[in-house]
Amino acid sequence: KDFFKDLDAIILMTPWEKFKKLKPRNFAPLVRKKIIFDTRNFLDKDLFEKAGFSYVGIGKRSLIHK
Repeated sequence: KDFFKDLDAIILMTPWEKFKKLKPRNFAPLVRKKIIFDTRNFLDKDLFEKAGFSYVGIGKRSLIHK
């Protein structure tokens, strides 16, 4: 969990399956600015948005809300 402390953004670039299981509620309180860039488009967009993240799926149409 400490890995996520004070991050301004998260950029997911790995194809590793274990990252599909990330639960944003577990680390959302630690992240300073909740922005996630999903370059693999395999995270659950709705799950991250419900946790307060701005989700950007690379290659998908998306907006960052300020």
